[in-house]
Amino acid sequence: MSSDVSAVTLPVRAGSVRSVTVRTVTIDMAILLAAAAGIAHLISTPAHWRWWQASGVFFAVITACQLTLAALLFMRRTSLPVLLFGIWSNVFVALVYVASRVTALPGQPATTAHHAPKAPGRAFLPARPEGIGPFDMFSLIVELALVALLVSLLPEKWRRHTTTVLMVCGLAMWGLTASGILL
Repeated sequence: MSSDVSAVTLPVRAGSVRSVTVRTVTIDMAILLAAAAGIAHLISTPAHWRWWQASGVFFAVITACQLTLAALLFMRRTSLPVLLFGIWSNVFVALVYVASRVTALPGQPATTAHHAPKAPGRAFLPARPEGIGPFDMFSLIVELALVALLVSLLPEKWRRHTTTVLMVCGLAMWGLTASGILL
């Protein structure tokens, strides 16, 4: 893609020049955000593993995906599949986050990862959905900013299709929440 890297001519010595390919600021920001999200999930993985092994595995997979995305972007691998993978994997993580804050996830232990109290007589689902903490919000904001940057790197046709599908997903989540299905 022409928008993700550009050639710059740099003087090497007096009278000679060398063409160097550099990443754009958008790619550099995407690398930083993907790495930050991956590191945040890496930090959270042990606590989630102790709470519920399924959650720990989920966090480990998220960590691997986000750090791999950062590495691919760093190595100038900005192909359409890489960008789409980055967008939709982070959207999925954000949707799971929102779902876990609105309602309990199936199979979730009786206490939440943030140690909410148990509800009497409810062994399968927690007393309430997960709590919202500052580290959680940091990760969510980083992931949403990463999605926005990655969408901006897509070719025009794919950008239009992707934003349309993202809007449909948002409307579906709003509809499920408003109808009480996710409450």
